[in-house]
Parts: sequence; structure tokens; C-alpha cells
Amino acid sequence: MGFLRNQCYQLQKRVAFPARSWTRRLATVAYMENSSSNPVAKLVSSLPIVGLFMRILSDEGGIGGDRVDFPDFYTRVQKRCPEDASGAFARFVERHGKVAKPMFVLVWCWVAAVGAGLLKSEDIAMAASRLRVSYDVQYEVDCFGLLMDEALQKRRKSNSPVPDVPMITRIDKALDGICACSIGTKKISKEDAELLSKMMSAVFPGVPAREIDELVEARVSSAS
Repeated sequence: MGFLRNQCYQLQKRVAFPARSWTRRLATVAYMENSSSNPVAKLVSSLPIVGLFMRILSDEGGIGGDRVDFPDFYTRVQKRCPEDASGAFARFVERHGKVAKPMFVLVWCWVAAVGAGLLKSEDIAMAASRLRVSYDVQYEVDCFGLLMDEALQKRRKSNSPVPDVPMITRIDKALDGICACSIGTKKISKEDAELLSKMMSAVFPGVPAREIDELVEARVSSAS
């Protein structure tokens, strides 16, 4: 936890995050965990997006309505990150350098979380290649915000809902970005697979670890 907290502090020192301006009306709602006997909590926990945010974005009980921007997402993941996952983040940086820092990993988790059903795979792939050489996370987050706004406006005009994307598919999209940006290839080693499994389980606590392990391991086997 110490490593990720330090990275978060360095991030806040070096990067001027205009947190609320990044939101641009992206109304992904953060729901809080509540008693399992509460019927409202049961209803909330059945919603597709909740599995991702139930434990990451909860500082108090009840149901909240925060708009999830990247700096908030990063900070709240850091607060909830267990020690073994923090160690995995640190080891990932040791293996792959600056582009593997938590900020460069979590931006793809954020994109997958709030942009699923709105962003095209080619948009993510292009941004990952660009970020690998530019190191400009703020620029990419701003671009994703514009793309998501545009997609939302088109869907409102056509009265078409945003597709309900399964959590495991969101994680797969996050891994696409991480592998392209931080590793530079779709092929991953067994050690990277172990680290990615721990990191994704920390970021997406609502998804069973076994499912995440299988998803990541499939990338190792396909690399051979």
C-alpha cells in the first residue's frame, strides 16, 4: 500500500489535475456497500457497474452519486489497494519502467470502467501507442473525455442506450491498453501474468479472482 500511496502523492505534486473539468458530465455513479439485509443495497448490487465501484469508491455507508474522474479513481484505488497488490504494482514498474507506473496502468482501468460501450477498440489502441512515447496521461484522459461525450450525445439523439458490457470484458479491454502501453506487446510472460492478476483483482474487486486469473493466463498461452 505504501508504494501506491507514494505514487499517488507524486502524481498530485507533479501533475495539475483539473479533476472536475475532466468529468464532462460522465455520470458513472459510485454506489456504496451497505447491509446485505437492506433491499436497496440488494437492488444496487445487482446493477452491472456496481461490481467495479462498490468497494473502490466507498468511503462512507449509503448510496452516493459521485462522478468518477480519473484522479478520483486513482486515489480511491490507492486507498483500497492491499499490500500484495501494491507490491505487484511496484514490481511491474521494475520490470517495464516509467510506462508501467500505476498512473499508466490505472488509466486503462478507468477507461474500461467508464468508457465501455462508448469507446472503440481502435481508439484505445491508438491512445496506448501514443501514451507509450508521449507520457502525457492528462492529454489522453482529456481525449477520452471528448470521445465519450461525443458518443453519449449520439446515443441520446438516437435514443439508444449504452450497451451493458460485462465486467470481465471491461477487464479484458483494460488489459489491452496496459499490454500495448506498458509492455509494448500482446505477449506477456508468466511473471507479468501473476502481477497483472493481482493488480486487476485490486482494481476490480467485484470480479472473482479465478475469472481474472483465467483471463490473464489466456494471454500467456496465446503468446507461445
